[in-house]
Amino acid sequence: MFFVISGFVITGLLLRERDSTNGTSLLSFYARRCRRILPMATLVIVVAVIASFALNGASAGTSTARDGRWASVFLANFYFASPMTNANSALGNYWSLAVEEQFYLVFPAIVLIAGTIKGWMSIRTRLAVILVIVMTGSQYLSQSLCEC
Repeated sequence: MFFVISGFVITGLLLRERDSTNGTSLLSFYARRCRRILPMATLVIVVAVIASFALNGASAGTSTARDGRWASVFLANFYFASPMTNANSALGNYWSLAVEEQFYLVFPAIVLIAGTIKGWMSIRTRLAVILVIVMTGSQYLSQSLCEC
């Protein structure tokens, strides 16, 4: 549910920026995301690693530090999906932040593409068409890779 609400808010923000400035600045968008997310995310990772070393010893601390490296580059979802990782990591919830940041890496570019396509449709309609194509392709790819 959070992801849907967050996507709705971000879409509105990007479209309002486009309406008011007649353009979308991806650099400004990503700078705002970095200022909002990175300080606290980094603090939590550092505290978790230090606490893990202090409370659970070197082996657990080293494992948490490894988890922290993946979490710090927003790839924890791929890392924790591996069967070789610790399911009980102190940083296990970073998988959702990784998914969110990966979404925000791709979605503004889709909005930008929708804005550059010229035609009789509104940007909202073009965006909806592009998203339906992306979702359909994603579903097809997911099913073909899974072969379920």
